[in-house]
Amino acid sequence: MKHLSENIEEYLETIYRLSDSRKPVT
Repeated sequence: MKHLSENIEEYLETIYRLSDSRKPVT
């Protein structure tokens, strides 16, 4: 699995986006 690291980065980015959308942005 050569793109494992890339998949992890994309996975983390998705989580960060979801968490950001849940929190109010000031």
